[in-house]
Amino acid sequence: MIADVAYVGSRGIHLFLNEELNPVNPATGLRIHPERGPIQPRTNAGDSVYHSLQTRLERGFNNGLLFRFAYTYSKAIDDVNSEVFVTSGGSSRTSDLLNAFGGRRADRSVASYDVPHAANFTFLYDIPTAGENKVLRAITSGFTMSGIWRIQSGAVESPYLNGFDINGDGVATNDRPALGNLSAPANSVAIFNDLCDVPSPTGYCTNDFVTPIAVGDARYIVDPAIRTGLAGRNTLRAPTLNRFDVSLMKSIKMPYLENHRFEIRMDFFNVFNHPIFTWDAASVGGNSDGDVFNTFFNQPELNGGPNTTLRSFRSGRIQLRYVF
Repeated sequence: MIADVAYVGSRGIHLFLNEELNPVNPATGLRIHPERGPIQPRTNAGDSVYHSLQTRLERGFNNGLLFRFAYTYSKAIDDVNSEVFVTSGGSSRTSDLLNAFGGRRADRSVASYDVPHAANFTFLYDIPTAGENKVLRAITSGFTMSGIWRIQSGAVESPYLNGFDINGDGVATNDRPALGNLSAPANSVAIFNDLCDVPSPTGYCTNDFVTPIAVGDARYIVDPAIRTGLAGRNTLRAPTLNRFDVSLMKSIKMPYLENHRFEIRMDFFNVFNHPIFTWDAASVGGNSDGDVFNTFFNQPELNGGPNTTLRSFRSGRIQLRYVF
């Protein structure tokens, strides 16, 4: 039995970061340098840190079975965005453009690739040959089964306003809503009346822009008059990923041909058929993302996932291979 416990950490400095050096001053409606337009350099102002507790338990048995269990508890933190491209939220720049350093500090949060809990169980089993009969031994020999079961925290996303410059800094994708009633449903949004398609008697409508809602019944509030207690970066998290893949292979030695063999392999992905939920940052076709104006805001399990490119549905394949 092998048991291993380790701390693994890293620090990144001078990382690529997108900045806006000439935002609009909401007090005047003009840019800081009115004679120029937006100035958006890619600088080395980014910073990141990673801490993790990594554990492993492994054992091999005389009957051909090997198993390994690994669990990692970690936290990844960085500034503004984890890439110079938009990986969460609506913008790769800070939400407070008028305070470059303070804005970066305010947006310092868990990284877009943060996975606080990740557990993996893997096994490899050389299935013993059965019986003494030559035909039976030929049929049952050469089988190997292996599998990987992975359970980990879901992906993160930032709540943001898409297409509405609520703080007047000249960018309509980097603002975030205010936090309201934290006991309200996680997808509840109250939008002030001026943006509603139908005037609301409560002064606020939901993100369908029609249905009235009391401000006390919403977790997120979109109102230019409320600019304190704003939602943080990457504070939304998709449901847990749960995936089990298994493989069965038979190797057949070719008679009279040394080191030649024929292999038949069957792979089955996501055996338990658990969907894999991801955020669609592009918000195409109403898919769920962090945009509070999206009807499916913070509902990746309804629209936006599962991500079929990651084989989220149960599937299988057969491979034939000749090795010589």
